Amino acid sequence: MKKLLLLLFIPLVFACSDDVKNNLDNQNLNGNVESLKQIKYGVIEKFGEVYKDESNILTGFNISYISKFNRKGYETESKMYSDVNAFYLIIKYEYDNKNLRIERRDFSEYEALPVSEKSPLVHRIVYKYDEEGNLIQSEGFDEEGPQYFYKYKYFDNENKMEQMLYLINGKRISGEIYKYDNDGKVLEKSNYKTEGLLETKSSYKYNDNGNLIEELYENYIRHGDVKRKIQKFKYEKFDSENNWLKQIIFEDGKALEITERTIKYYD
Repeated sequence: MKKLLLLLFIPLVFACSDDVKNNLDNQNLNGNVESLKQIKYGVIEKFGEVYKDESNILTGFNISYISKFNRKGYETESKMYSDVNAFYLIIKYEYDNKNLRIERRDFSEYEALPVSEKSPLVHRIVYKYDEEGNLIQSEGFDEEGPQYFYKYKYFDNENKMEQMLYLINGKRISGEIYKYDNDGKVLEKSNYKTEGLLETKSSYKYNDNGNLIEELYENYIRHGDVKRKIQKFKYEKFDSENNWLKQIIFEDGKALEITERTIKYYD
């Protein structure tokens, strides 16, 4: 059970190179951001207009959360919402003197836990790099020790990275290949099964401001059939730093989600 839960904590992919980007760059955030609060809602339609459904807050990993950043633009803490006023997980990050992430620690905040048991460390990831600062391995631990690890491979002059997931006994579970543009934005993500067969592929498009505007998702099912869906992203509100504050996701012309963000900046 614990191993199955740990596999849900997929490390966030961040590319490393000679031109190192901080977490604000990777998230396309402008300005000296101190914190970012994001809440996703279901939608309701009235008289042809789309509104957020405040009774339907969407939760899960990296869906509704609040993140804090240091003055160098690196994420130091993230809290995942289980409700608009409650968290179920707190994540803390540590960096070395080169600003490379070296550890992630996950703490439980389930409301059902007694006060004496709140915030126990439930998961930890340790990151390893080569001499050029490229991420080459990340290993996941629980209180019983190491449980799984990822290995990363980079393709010279191709803007491509391969990420493979293994159990601690060396058995490969799955693999992903990411393709990037020259600015480091993900253009394509392909997921492979254990036997190396392509399972799903996502392709992404961005506007001139670097915001995601379209995702094509393809699911390769049996007998060579491919199930496709396209999601489009619309932005309605921006702050003084040109960071978006409201996003609406559409699928087949129908609104699915509304995301609202609150961004605070250092003085």
